[in-house]
Amino acid sequence: MRVLAVTCVLTAVVLAPAEAQAIVGGVVSARAPWAAQVYTEEPGRVADGFVCGGTVIAPRWVLTARHCVDPDDEMRVKIGNNEFGAGTDVRVDEKHPLIDSDVALLHLSRPVRTGYARLAGTDPDPGEIDRIYGWGRETPGGPPAPRLKVAEVTVMPADGRTDMFGGRALVNQGRTGAAMPGDSGGPQFHEGEQVGVASMLDHDGDDPRGITVYSSIAAHRDWIRSTAGV
Repeated sequence: MRVLAVTCVLTAVVLAPAEAQAIVGGVVSARAPWAAQVYTEEPGRVADGFVCGGTVIAPRWVLTARHCVDPDDEMRVKIGNNEFGAGTDVRVDEKHPLIDSDVALLHLSRPVRTGYARLAGTDPDPGEIDRIYGWGRETPGGPPAPRLKVAEVTVMPADGRTDMFGGRALVNQGRTGAAMPGDSGGPQFHEGEQVGVASMLDHDGDDPRGITVYSSIAAHRDWIRSTAGV
């Protein structure tokens, strides 16, 4: 099972939806004002430092995956545009990773005005159809998707699986597409509310019906509320 963040290491991969071959399968997303692209200044990163996706949940807060957060290097986000590499560039001035789950909050150096993702208080049931979003690779060794992608997934029984750091997980099987490297930190939505954060993939990187693992928002809803106020 592999990570979804984009790094210079081939086995550390980021998730992303795709059209025909991105999020393997899926389609280009309509406008998603809450979508964020997460970057780091660490040398060796690809695509101008892009590492992960994320969601804007409040004027100064972005939700992403813990494994996307670099504790030492400067980080920034791009917000407000579905085109990869475009959008308003905002510096991250605080990082708040959870210890026991693949979830993190990034505090922005200034507030942003956009549409904010609504967070769920419960997990979706097995059998539900959800949507995943990201700029992940469209092919196993390719660059990030040029535009934000979306795909449908079917929620599966977790059967004891956890996210990358042992936190409660949502396990999904691709329906119209599956997450790819570069989609890490990106959201899973159920009925308009974010229920998950992309953590790992469990397929070869080109299977539109592949299995992916997302961290549960509901499991850490109180922590998110106490940290970010939403």
